[in-house]
Amino acid sequence: MGMGWTRATRNNVMLVLVSVVFCLYLIEMLLWFFQSGDSRSAKLVEKAAERGVRFDTRSVIELLRDLKTEGTEAYPAIWPGAIIRKKGLENGFAWEGGWILPLAGISRALTILGNETGEYALYQSDEHGFNNPPGLFREGRVDMALIGDSITQGCCVNPGEDLGSLLRKTGLRVLNLGYGFNGPLLELATLREYARPIRPQVVLWCYFEGNDLDELVAEAQGSSRLMAYLETGFSQGLLGKQDVIDQILRRHFRSSLDHAKRNPWDVDGGNHAIKRIATMSYLRERLGIGKLLSRPFDKALFGRIFEQANEDVDSWGGRLVFVFLPARERFLNGSKSETLFHRREVLSMVREMNIPLVDIVKAFVTHTNPLSLFPFGIEPHYNQNGYELVAATIVHDLDELGIP
Repeated sequence: MGMGWTRATRNNVMLVLVSVVFCLYLIEMLLWFFQSGDSRSAKLVEKAAERGVRFDTRSVIELLRDLKTEGTEAYPAIWPGAIIRKKGLENGFAWEGGWILPLAGISRALTILGNETGEYALYQSDEHGFNNPPGLFREGRVDMALIGDSITQGCCVNPGEDLGSLLRKTGLRVLNLGYGFNGPLLELATLREYARPIRPQVVLWCYFEGNDLDELVAEAQGSSRLMAYLETGFSQGLLGKQDVIDQILRRHFRSSLDHAKRNPWDVDGGNHAIKRIATMSYLRERLGIGKLLSRPFDKALFGRIFEQANEDVDSWGGRLVFVFLPARERFLNGSKSETLFHRREVLSMVREMNIPLVDIVKAFVTHTNPLSLFPFGIEPHYNQNGYELVAATIVHDLDELGIP
């Protein structure tokens, strides 16, 4: 009797456990569905309709095909951070016995950034694939260079509304070296390849708290070529290889287009979503537990990157300034936590290295409605008003810091 009762109890416990796990994964799947691209797009269209905005629902591939039909050649922004996540491309592309890891897009090309406001943001790239007017890549021609990710690049606003353009309106000669999907290692590489040769007086390192630490993990784990930029003298000499870079990226784009369904810049074909579901990341995010909200933070590597960046900028007599850009999550449910996304630790390290700081969080927190600075209050990048506030804060704080 005792043995039969024990076996039955064990079976019942196992049944309960399996049922609980099944229910948890069911909830996780539902959360994934409602946060997936298609569901988010539907929500954007709904929010736009409420405000009388007609939302362009075409996928990037559909837009590319329509533009081609009209006789216009265009390309998506081909993110270096997406390239290094593809198997076999962790260190870039094989070329004539060596390797090249591009850090920007195709030069002098109509470039698609994305659509968060209702219409696609497009820009004509400069001679090295960045979001700038042509002719800035000459020593002594630039007052300020911007280093950063998609927010710095200008996602997802029209030309003239991005951070670089807004700062130029104040009379500054600004070179925007931001590119989507960049983390601190890719940004250090960009600084070395494109800012050092032209020697700007000021370098604004635009740190986005929403994903920069996540990007750093992927960069450090995946690419030994990026890690090489921690050595003072390492460079790929990309400034003189744009013709080769254009050939490589056009070939990569055509290959990616053959396998993509909606966006030719899909990073991992859904592997990231599978990993998040397997670890119940969406559920843990809602509950505020686990590693997702704590975010891994390699302080030693972070410190090495900024020590190297500071050394590089000092080498030509420039000034490195750290700009802290807030994520939308900071303003949900009234959250102003100093620990969210390791904010306190990041700022402490920056101050210890005596790097001047421009803290955009303070400007957003004092705004009457911080969520109104993001497209429809739900997208991760800033809208035109958000970028204008960032630019105004930078100009004001640089003046307060005594940096001309």
